[in-house]
Amino acid sequence: MQSFVVSSSVEQLNDITAIAKIIIVFFISFDLLIFIYSYKNRDLQAAVDNVYESTHGNFSVVVVDQNTIDRKHVFNKYPNMTYRHVYWDFLYGPVSFKKEYLVNTDFENYLMISDNITLSKDWNLKLLKHYGDRMVISGNSSVEISQEDYFSITPNRVLTDEPVLTNYIDRNFIFYSRHAMEQSEFPAHLKYNGEEEELSIRLYNIGYDIYSCLLYTSPSPRDRQKSRMPSSA
Repeated sequence: MQSFVVSSSVEQLNDITAIAKIIIVFFISFDLLIFIYSYKNRDLQAAVDNVYESTHGNFSVVVVDQNTIDRKHVFNKYPNMTYRHVYWDFLYGPVSFKKEYLVNTDFENYLMISDNITLSKDWNLKLLKHYGDRMVISGNSSVEISQEDYFSITPNRVLTDEPVLTNYIDRNFIFYSRHAMEQSEFPAHLKYNGEEEELSIRLYNIGYDIYSCLLYTSPSPRDRQKSRMPSSA
């Protein structure tokens, strides 16, 4: 009889765990838009495949592909995807496209990523362990800022296994809620340089904490370039 009671308790615990997981997935994944901005990346399809393989639950994807070739025929097969081709010398930059899709879509959660990171398996379930109210998850490293000159600063990043309060945005991975997006707005007057700095300041000023969390592998050095202040963009 004792073994039966133990077995039943384990089964009940498994059922409760399964139900809890379903509830968690619903709240964090069902209403999620993943935005990928790509600039002349031949391996964009691999990046998109990684998103679909690594994200748990239901979600939608927007890909803005700034390239010489329109690859619509490649990405039409993906479910819940919006693909947009932009010529490589287009006047407007990634920040304006990000704001366009944030403002004109109605999701509760947004993830904006670059085209050269690799998401961890079930990254959005892992994120739940650390995500809280008035919080933004961005980057996967601790950050120290150094000033190069009167106009330039450099974020020096060190990969960390534990969540770290940085209060600094990393454009390679930004996860935040609709409420945070609407309050902070997006600095669409910038083309590229200054995006991280200005968005960090806006979120800090309205009381949001920015944490880094190891939910993806770091991008290649091409995105680790010197940042410039918004006035130079």
